[in-house]
Amino acid sequence: MNGTRHGALAGGTFGAVAGTLVGAATGNPKTGLVAGTVIGTALGASVGHADDVTVSRAVSLEASAQEAAFVHVHGRAMTEHDVLHMIHAGITDDLIISTLADRRGHFQLSPAGIIELRNRGVSDRVIQAMQRYNLWR
Repeated sequence: MNGTRHGALAGGTFGAVAGTLVGAATGNPKTGLVAGTVIGTALGASVGHADDVTVSRAVSLEASAQEAAFVHVHGRAMTEHDVLHMIHAGITDDLIISTLADRRGHFQLSPAGIIELRNRGVSDRVIQAMQRYNLWR
């Protein structure tokens, strides 16, 4: 049950009781019951709807924050091409590994892919770091 329905139900129930009591005190219990129910339902639904809107906004903000974090992490991620480019530029294994730790990566590390990396000059230490910091595992 959403907030609007829950609020309408609670407000209507409270309004019916309060309206009946007020109506009984004034000599019109049925009129009080109807008026209290209508007013209570409307007010309860309004309050419940406001809660629904607040929850919806919070969920939307959380989803946006998660999407932004995903884009940030994955947008910075290294690829096999980046690793090979660094190796052929003469960057040390330690610096490549620290860069992998910082940026993470998207790597296809099947057995055939690992053999290809080794054939292209990637050390076992760097391949192990690629496995450790792979976002696709």
